[in-house]
Amino acid sequence: MHLVLDNYATHQAPPIQWWLLPRPRCALLLTPTSASWLNLAERWFGDLTTKKLQRSAPRTAADLEADSRAWIAGGNDYPRPYGG
Repeated sequence: MHLVLDNYATHQAPPIQWWLLPRPRCALLLTPTSASWLNLAERWFGDLTTKKLQRSAPRTAADLEADSRAWIAGGNDYPRPYGG
């Protein structure tokens, strides 16, 4: 099993390495430090920011949460492979 992770230091910490030792079929694949476009979580949050949050003006944290949840629900209504 290949686990693709960003290059965050905790993914390379000794407890993670210890966990992997008895699991030789698991391999960590770390994205390059300067390649944020390969990190789908960063791309998803970037889309949320540019396509929804920068275009709205929520007045409260609850409004911000409602805007974010509405955007997420809209994406879930018509799912497709992620391409940005």
